Amino acid sequence: MSTHDHATPSPAGNPRRPAAATDESNDLRLCAADTAACDAAFGDESAAQPARTDRLMRLLSMLDAPTGVEANRDLMIDLTLARVGRARRAGTDDSGPAFAGGDLSPEDDDALEALVAAGMDPSQTPGPLRRRCERLAALLGSLPVAKSELGPTNDLVQRTLARVQESVHAEESRLSVATSEGSSQSPSARARFRIGDLVSVAALVLVGFGVLMPMADAVQGASRRTACQSNMAAAGLGFGLYADSNKDALPLASASPAGRPWWFVGRGPEQSNSANLYTLVRTGMNKVSDFACGGNARAVFDNSRTDAIDWGCLEEVSYSYQNMFASERPRWTGAARVIVLTDRSPVVLKAYNRVSIDPLENSPNHAGRGQSALFNDGAVEWLKSSVLQSGDNIWLPRVIEDVIRQLTQPREADPLQGTESPSGADDVFVGP
Repeated sequence: MSTHDHATPSPAGNPRRPAAATDESNDLRLCAADTAACDAAFGDESAAQPARTDRLMRLLSMLDAPTGVEANRDLMIDLTLARVGRARRAGTDDSGPAFAGGDLSPEDDDALEALVAAGMDPSQTPGPLRRRCERLAALLGSLPVAKSELGPTNDLVQRTLARVQESVHAEESRLSVATSEGSSQSPSARARFRIGDLVSVAALVLVGFGVLMPMADAVQGASRRTACQSNMAAAGLGFGLYADSNKDALPLASASPAGRPWWFVGRGPEQSNSANLYTLVRTGMNKVSDFACGGNARAVFDNSRTDAIDWGCLEEVSYSYQNMFASERPRWTGAARVIVLTDRSPVVLKAYNRVSIDPLENSPNHAGRGQSALFNDGAVEWLKSSVLQSGDNIWLPRVIEDVIRQLTQPREADPLQGTESPSGADDVFVGP
């Protein structure tokens, strides 16, 4: 660069000195073309001098040199933006333009904001600002700075989240109970429940069980009771079909004479009253699952057994049938309304195993709450007691009931022998 566009040589061939030798002859000044190139390099697009501007930028790049300043590039950018914002907030003198006194021009301010928003990538900035952003990026790129010691922003975020998670774990650990006696931590450092908290939780759990368990038992009992009544209604249909084909008689598998053993289940129809009931299954009037109660752990629900004539043992029997080993038997639609089928008898179960009986005990199918009963008119009712309004005990023949009454109705009586018979057609005595 020179003080004039061209120097005129002297006649002797030496360069000619400036014509005006004044006190200011030693001042260094740019010519108009170089001034325009500088203006173009620093953002004045109206003073475009491509060739001189490019030459100026090459000259300025020769000034680049390593510096000892170890700075953070992002920090420098943020600091620059902060200074720009502070200057803008401070305002300017009304007598001059808004970018006087060292502030950025509005165009450069917009370009710088767009460049930062684009992640310092000029190619991602809007088209009208792209040239300014490219020049700003070139100027900022000439600053030799060290990489941030804090690392990338993502790493900083991850470390911050890790610190937060550590704080959460530390807070949760205060609720854990110290179980290792040999821990190196001091007792004050080991978090544990307070005794009061443990007592409160235990009391709450006990209250919850005390309230919920009876409710659950009641719901389960009601469901089982409904299922049994549905089974007995289905059995009533089978009784009706059998009665229609057998002159209104109740099911029989053998002659079943009075005085013969009747509680040996599975040993043949001649000594098993349950075989008489199984006739409804054997003849296809009912399914074996119609006579299975969920309250009996040994109940048979498998309907695939087609060759059986009785249940396998006393424990498999869920429902007790009117004892047909008698001289007089009720009929399905007889004049007297009698019970023909109930939940299994607790008296027969105990007497068969030679255990003292309680005639007033309810069926074990429903945890002693009561028993369902099928009458010979097809109706199913829930009985809360084993003693009917007529005074008839459904677990015992009348002859034993009379003996008990004579002994002031004790809660214990002599066990059955398995050969007892009803006293008449109106004497309800079910088994086994």
